[in-house]
Amino acid sequence: MARKMAQPKADDEKDSGKMSVVEHLAELRRRLIICIAALIAGFIVAYIFSDHILVVLIAPIKRVLSPEESLAILKVQEAFVTRIKVAFMAAAIAAFPVIIRQVWAFVVPALKKREAKVGLTLVIASTVLFAAGILFAYFTILPYAFTFFLKSAQGIAAPNISLAFYVNFCARILLAFGLVFQLPLVIVFLVRSGVVTLDQVKKARRYAIVIIFVAAAIVTPPDALTQILMAIPLLALYELSILAAYLLRKRD
Repeated sequence: MARKMAQPKADDEKDSGKMSVVEHLAELRRRLIICIAALIAGFIVAYIFSDHILVVLIAPIKRVLSPEESLAILKVQEAFVTRIKVAFMAAAIAAFPVIIRQVWAFVVPALKKREAKVGLTLVIASTVLFAAGILFAYFTILPYAFTFFLKSAQGIAAPNISLAFYVNFCARILLAFGLVFQLPLVIVFLVRSGVVTLDQVKKARRYAIVIIFVAAAIVTPPDALTQILMAIPLLALYELSILAAYLLRKRD
């Protein structure tokens, strides 16, 4: 009888490390609250400093416009709505590491020790690549694109660019580059998890080129130059992904 009574206790100890569905949902809720709180806090701070953020955001086109030229406001509410958009964009960028961290914290209990170690590296790399994509777009793509477009209009028409259009254009470019710079992580993850092999990734290069240009056309404004400017670093990232996957396989 004593042995029969002891069995449930052993089972309880065996299952004690596992979370129930309710506990999983509670944990998910807690992580979502932290993400939302980070976004709200980031939005409030960004809105307070929205003037300074706008100055930084407008800098690339200011260097191209003549001293007497400036961005235009075409609607009464445009300045206010633009501040909201800028604050939300800045909050999303600032909260990105927090969101990635919370996703990681929710997933890590289900991983083995080795998987958790690799996953932590991916989280850090994802944050670094996201920031690198935004900085690359800000310092390289935006100035080059504005210089090209405005010079092509010289002698034809005077620039009359609205503030809202400019901010939307910049937001799409910055966010797109931040996300597409995650490509190396996606490929390395697929190779490491066995979904695809390194040889398959190499052989798919020609198809990757087509997909990259199609993706660039979708996420960027509808002009060929911006699409090409995005596709070129994406192709470089694809090759970098192959190299990274090769080095990791060689190390293993």
